[in-house]
This record gives sequence, C-alpha cells and structure tokens, in this order.
Amino acid sequence: MKDFVKKLIDQHKFATYQLRRIEECIDSGNALKGVSNGAVSLDEYAAIKYQDKVLKDYVSVLELRLQYNNVIVTEDGDYFEKV
Repeated sequence: MKDFVKKLIDQHKFATYQLRRIEECIDSGNALKGVSNGAVSLDEYAAIKYQDKVLKDYVSVLELRLQYNNVIVTEDGDYFEKV
C-alpha cells in the first residue's frame, strides 16, 4: 500500500473519531442545555453544528479518495485494499 494511502486512512480514522464525538455532543443535547443555561453561547453552538457539517463533508471526501485508491472501508472501521 502506498504511503499516501496509509496517510489517507489515518486521516479518515481521526476525522471519523472527531465526527463521532461532535455528533455525540449534539445528540446528547448537552450543547443545547449549555446554551439554555448560559454555559455555551449561541455562536459556539452554531460553530459546533457547522463543524459537524464540515467534518461530514471531509469524511465523505476521504472515503471517496480511498475508494479511488482501491481501499474498502467497512462500517466497523476496517480498511481493506482491493486486489
């Protein structure tokens, strides 16, 4: 496997992990609770939502690049090179 493809996999793993963390924060309602009690500004909440969108796009682009380089990403987070 080429070095740049290994780096794409590392980037995908990290971005996917970050995306899960952001989505857990949003889905838990903690960010909205923070807005309602004044601990999180509305601007910060909007930034969290925007980060979620950007990370989703970034993960999609990484997956597309991996696909172009014959790498299969499973739902379990495993990576396989097509032969």
